Amino acid sequence: RIVERINTKTGASVIKGGYGGWVHVMLDMQGGRVGLWIKLFHGSGGGGMMTFGTLSVRRMASYLPGADIVVRGHIHERWALEVTQEEPRCERGVYGVEHKSQWHCVVGTYKDEYADGLAGWHIERGAPPKPLGGYWLRLSIGVRKEEGKASRRPRVELIPA
Repeated sequence: RIVERINTKTGASVIKGGYGGWVHVMLDMQGGRVGLWIKLFHGSGGGGMMTFGTLSVRRMASYLPGADIVVRGHIHERWALEVTQEEPRCERGVYGVEHKSQWHCVVGTYKDEYADGLAGWHIERGAPPKPLGGYWLRLSIGVRKEEGKASRRPRVELIPA
């Protein structure tokens, strides 16, 4: 309904997503285009009172090696964690490795279920207050200082919203 109302009121062509999916972002830069893959997933599980759901990061990184950013929710936490992976490279017959950052981002809830702590399902089950909001994603193309050339991958900055 939200997508339908946005499209009707603004004339936009917003597309309703599924429970999971992919977004491919292309950035134009001098000398070519740079792509970024974002995996979207609503999320699952309970998060974990002590780990805040971070234990799933290594698991997801193992089956999503093509993702530059993994965004999910469901557990009503808000955090971002960077995992660095090594990738083989070959440019003009010269072999080497490149370190690739993969960001895992969990967005918070968009309704305050704790409120004053007096009543409701959230309170009855003993859940603590949860962070509200998500992140703004800022992408930029930088230059690697050590090599003095443009990077293949955009620089990712996650800004709490």
